[in-house]
Amino acid sequence: MITQQQLIKLLTKYNFTENQINIILNKKIKTLLERGRYINIDNIFEILVIKNEISKKTIENCLYVLARGKAGKIEKIFKVLNENGISIENIKNNIWFLLQSNINEVNEMFSEGRQFLKRYMQLKGFYDKIMSREEVIQICTEKGISIDDFFRSIVKEDYIKLYTETFKQKGRIYLGKSIPIENRYIESNSEFLIELSKKVAKNFYYKYRIQDVSELESQALEIIITKCGDITYNFENNKEIVSRFIYSKVFKYLKSNFNKNEFLVDFAEREKFYISNNPDSESKKKEGPDLSNWNINGYQKDILEIISMCLEEGQSISEATERVANILNVDMEEVLDEIENIKLMNSKDMIRKGER
Repeated sequence: MITQQQLIKLLTKYNFTENQINIILNKKIKTLLERGRYINIDNIFEILVIKNEISKKTIENCLYVLARGKAGKIEKIFKVLNENGISIENIKNNIWFLLQSNINEVNEMFSEGRQFLKRYMQLKGFYDKIMSREEVIQICTEKGISIDDFFRSIVKEDYIKLYTETFKQKGRIYLGKSIPIENRYIESNSEFLIELSKKVAKNFYYKYRIQDVSELESQALEIIITKCGDITYNFENNKEIVSRFIYSKVFKYLKSNFNKNEFLVDFAEREKFYISNNPDSESKKKEGPDLSNWNINGYQKDILEIISMCLEEGQSISEATERVANILNVDMEEVLDEIENIKLMNSKDMIRKGER
């Protein structure tokens, strides 16, 4: 346990400003105070702030590492990252995944094979960008894999052939989070995009009867313009694929605007339900949500733990969902997919009864 005064003393020691200290103290830091240890946090600050120049802002946004991290493990992880020439900026963008990983997983990121390929690309600065043929070949050579293995590791199974063929034809590919559509494409295809937004909005309205069609059309068009540039860049020569992919993405975003909160509210309420009916579980609560009865994989567990952390810090559910994407350095669409998968595999009644 660490007291608030001791925490302030450490923050002052490592030159956090008064404003930065107040920002941290205004977060819900109960878990940090209960689980943190003065010496361990001091050592973590030494590693992050002094030895590796991790920004104060990054630390403000991942207080979990002060409560749950182990200085020895963190030092080993940074040693591997530094040996492989990973920039501070790329470390910052992937800090949650890195500090949640064990040292063996971090070593595997830099070994041959396609395991952790996406994280390897993010750390090396090859993700969220247009990759040339030479860059893809470079990655494949460094990891000892084929181009087919490369795409098999990055895109969903159903799309491997499509991405591979597109890459062979264009000699380049965009891989990463959603980006806005280029102006040149909008100017040449404005009518097509407007009609597509109307189609998505109309079908969404008929299915859910949530809002007037004109408002949905406006939302759909905004999502298309701001979120679908990756689709139009990669598949601009195949309008059928562009139409199908944009429709699917926009429908998903519209659905999330209206339905994601229902599941996440239930997640938060389930936590309260579990604690109130299991008083002896309070000690477990200090380490995060009890997900032992959930049917989820490790990645989905990370998502729910981050959401729980954000809610504990007083953020809204909407803010928590957006922060999941930022912390995990992934596209919001990927988070929405996983939330939907979690929802499908874990009904409220089954969890409460202990069947999941």
